[in-house]
Amino acid sequence: MDLTIDMEKMRPSGFHNYVKKRRDDLIDRVNKGSDWTPVKECPVCKNMSNNQKYFDYRGIVSFVCDKCDCLYDDKVPVSVEDVYDNVDYLEHTKKTSYIKEYEYRKNRFGFERANIIESSLGSLKGKRILDIGCGTGLFLDVMTKFGAVPDGLEISKPLAEYTAKRLGIKVFTEDFMGFSSDYRYDVITMFDLIEHIKNPLDMLQRAKELLNKGGIILVFTPNYRSIAFEILKNNSNLYIPTDHLLFFSKKTVDFLAKTLGMELSMYSTNGMDAFDLLSFDRDINNIDISNSILLNNINKVQDTINISGYANHMRFILKKV
Repeated sequence: MDLTIDMEKMRPSGFHNYVKKRRDDLIDRVNKGSDWTPVKECPVCKNMSNNQKYFDYRGIVSFVCDKCDCLYDDKVPVSVEDVYDNVDYLEHTKKTSYIKEYEYRKNRFGFERANIIESSLGSLKGKRILDIGCGTGLFLDVMTKFGAVPDGLEISKPLAEYTAKRLGIKVFTEDFMGFSSDYRYDVITMFDLIEHIKNPLDMLQRAKELLNKGGIILVFTPNYRSIAFEILKNNSNLYIPTDHLLFFSKKTVDFLAKTLGMELSMYSTNGMDAFDLLSFDRDINNIDISNSILLNNINKVQDTINISGYANHMRFILKKV
């Protein structure tokens, strides 16, 4: 499998300009909508002592938890409907590479995710899969090709309807904490999801309850203890305070596994740091990168960052024992 990343497909010209505009537009929407609710404790471990300010943006202050190392904001939107339950969210998905580059993403990332699960559980044939926050459904699409039995759950109703109609797969729209099923799952996936959740420990506990014994939760989420995030901070394309309510580090993941009584059976980092930094120079600093030595060696550079453990995305598996 070719695991190289195509810069123009994943970080097309103007990418960071679009992200910044959307970040500000969503903050404005919450300000004019349901407004914000204060966060007075770490959303993971509930610690309130000695948490350190990391940065701020338009009156939103981000703190690092002194106990579990979670990065979180001091306020979050009162209602997720200001962000997700509107046609604009579907249009945003269509405008970005999520739908435009669907086939590329499916072949580059969907099959890679399936292979990670196979390496943990073996054949996926007949396995029941729940993909929470399934979005455009690329992973559901891949799972059918592996003979699995996938269900999707997506909080954005317009996007859920779009995905269900396009793939012919049932996509639930209820809140996961109230979700119930007549059967247990072998795999529950959370790709780029848990950073959107106000109470991630509660969500992981509910997922554990829905698993068969020996079942796994596979999580992909940003890693703020990474090269690109530490350089760009609140200029990072990952920083969208209305959407991304918190960020983990390896220390946070260790805390979650211990608290849940689950086995951390896999952890690694695999990101887009080199791509994010170079495209930031192109889009925001107006630097011509066409002859950049970094551009010509960007996948090699990113591979090194991944191996170092400081890439800006992490993936981990929690196993029910």
